[in-house]
Amino acid sequence: MSPICEPTANDAASVPARTTLCVTGPAYTGKTALIARLAASTGAPQPETSDIVRLVDAGPSDGDERSVGALVEVAAAADGVLFVVDQDLRAPEVAAIARFVAKRKPLYVVLNKADQFSPADRDAILLSIRAKMPMGFVGSHVVSVAGEPSPIQREIQDARGAVRIETRRPSPDIAALTQLLSHVIRPSLGRALQFQAAS
Repeated sequence: MSPICEPTANDAASVPARTTLCVTGPAYTGKTALIARLAASTGAPQPETSDIVRLVDAGPSDGDERSVGALVEVAAAADGVLFVVDQDLRAPEVAAIARFVAKRKPLYVVLNKADQFSPADRDAILLSIRAKMPMGFVGSHVVSVAGEPSPIQREIQDARGAVRIETRRPSPDIAALTQLLSHVIRPSLGRALQFQAAS
């Protein structure tokens, strides 16, 4: 009996993608970690039961005019754009988003590191982002996630009254983004979306 072979990274990359999304946004917003988290959330691609969503890390959007122009062309070749931020939109991000939207590709704004804000502050930032988007932009295409939550420290007291500090990392929360993408990129009947980082 021949051994069962697991698909390699090269095999997975050869599976045709249903959709390709360009992932960009300012530097240090957690784009690479979010791509890895999305890919890990659905495991290895299963061509028989999956519609592949390939995620292309196109780099940061806060470069000079030439690099932003090149980024817009990468986005134009993709099926859509995930624009990842970790705070409210500033003027350079608003300008970059306007250029992506002009390419008439679906655009989704992802507020990452949402665990670092109180619920009220997070909701206020989401409202502000939606207000800064171009006319006709769908407000539900702005979501918040915590791709790699920050560790939390808490005091724990034992029965003798001794106190120790315990550090734990909350579980990632990307449900709002996966639900959005499953809604807008509807998988074929009997299939599921499978996220894959482009190599």
